[in-house]
Amino acid sequence: MILDESEDLRNRLEEKNRQLEKKNQAVIQAQQERNQFCTELKEMKDIYADLKDINVLQRKVAELHTRVAALEALLQGAKEANRKSQQQQEVLINFQQEVLRNFVPLAKIFFLLVAELLRENTDLKRYAARMRAKVASQEALLQDAEEATRKLQQQQKEATRKLQQMQKLELQQETIEVTRL
Repeated sequence: MILDESEDLRNRLEEKNRQLEKKNQAVIQAQQERNQFCTELKEMKDIYADLKDINVLQRKVAELHTRVAALEALLQGAKEANRKSQQQQEVLINFQQEVLRNFVPLAKIFFLLVAELLRENTDLKRYAARMRAKVASQEALLQDAEEATRKLQQQQKEATRKLQQMQKLELQQETIEVTRL
C-alpha cells in the first residue's frame, strides 16, 4: 500500500514536472514572440520615418517638375531666339550682297554688324547648350527622386504587411492569455 501510494505520488510528481516544463516552454516562446514583436515594432518606426522622407521627396519631385518646366520654357525661348537670329543672319547676308554690289563704302559697316550678330548667335548657342545641360541634370535628379519614392513606397507596403502580421500575432497572444485565464 505504501508502495502504491509512493508510486502514485511519483506519478503525480512526474505529471506536475511535465506540466511545469510545458509552462516554461510557453513562457520562453512568449518571450521570443515579444522580442520579435519589439524588433518588428522598431522596424515599423524606422519605416514610418522613411514614410516622412517619402513626403519630403514627393514635394521635392514636384518642385523639380516645376523647375524642369521653367527650364524647358527657357530652352524653348533660347531656341526661338536662335531661330530668329539665324533668320536675321540670312537677311543680313542677303543685304551684304546687295551692299557690296551697290555701295562699297558701306561694306565695312556691314561686316561689323555681321560680326556682332555672329557673336550674339554664338552666345545664344552657348546659352542654349547650358540650358540643355541644366535640363538634363534636373531630369536626372527627377529620375533619382522618383526611384527613391518607388523604393520607399515598396517599403511602406512591406511595413503595412508586417504590421498586419504583428496585429495577428497580438490577437493570437491575447487569445492564448484569455485561454490561460
